[in-house]
Amino acid sequence: MSKKPFRPFKNIISRFKRDKKANVGIIFGIVLVPIVIAMGSAVDYSRAFLKQKDLASAVDTAVLAGGIFSDETQSVFEEKVKKTLYANFPGAEIASLSFNRDDDTKTVTVTATSNVVTSFAGIWSVDSLPIQATAEATPGRSYAEIVLVLDNTGSMRWSGKLDALKDAAKDLVQILNDSSPDTSKLFISLVPFTTTVRLSPDLLNWSGIDFNGLSSVSGEDFEDNKNVMDLYNDMGIPWNGCVRARPSGNDLNDTPASSSDPETLYPVYLAPDEPDGWFYNDGTFYSNNYYNSYRNRYINDIYLQPSLPDGP
Repeated sequence: MSKKPFRPFKNIISRFKRDKKANVGIIFGIVLVPIVIAMGSAVDYSRAFLKQKDLASAVDTAVLAGGIFSDETQSVFEEKVKKTLYANFPGAEIASLSFNRDDDTKTVTVTATSNVVTSFAGIWSVDSLPIQATAEATPGRSYAEIVLVLDNTGSMRWSGKLDALKDAAKDLVQILNDSSPDTSKLFISLVPFTTTVRLSPDLLNWSGIDFNGLSSVSGEDFEDNKNVMDLYNDMGIPWNGCVRARPSGNDLNDTPASSSDPETLYPVYLAPDEPDGWFYNDGTFYSNNYYNSYRNRYINDIYLQPSLPDGP
């Protein structure tokens, strides 16, 4: 029996220590685990970063909703903020939510937090990554310019459409006025479907009306640039408040009317005389007054018509 029974094992170990074959594989096997963990953790942090962006977007939307409802009761305000936040951050749990509004400045602040569950970082006991977003909004106090474009043509006279239009326009103006924190920054204009309008009776003596025919378009429809108010006086009929659009681009701006600049004044308007009707040779009278709706009748212009008209 050999006196050195462990010599073969020592030789094997010695050769193993001197053998450099497959070193790369051994090293790769050793570092593979931390590489996989690091790559997985990078995925977790990337997911958390994307969720952070989604949360920030949802909080931004929620704070804007809070600004809109900043004048409501606290319960309504909180409900609108919560609903908006959850609607824009679906499929994720909100860990905490806080909001505040300043009663003086109406500034709204919303802060929300959430947690993103990890898939790989849990190996070193990081089960979730916290995310947070905060946003603040103050309702603007900028100027508001509203233009009402209303149809006031003849077809609106029937079935109460014109009265309904007037009521709706008045209600809208009242709502805008009541909801505006600073009415000096609220401007509302009216664009009718015509170049002439009839003023309210309380404006018949307004200094912004061109009673003296100074505007460049005041008498352009008549010979010798006749002053329209003189025509009313000559015919012995009252002027009931009809004015036409201002010239020189003033019909497109809100420049105040001033006697120092006649082009800013509102020219008095005289509507053309409308036909009264005619008699046929058989004595039949035909009224050409659009169902008795013509109102501009200054001259007696009934005349004879030799025969009945063709068609309606």
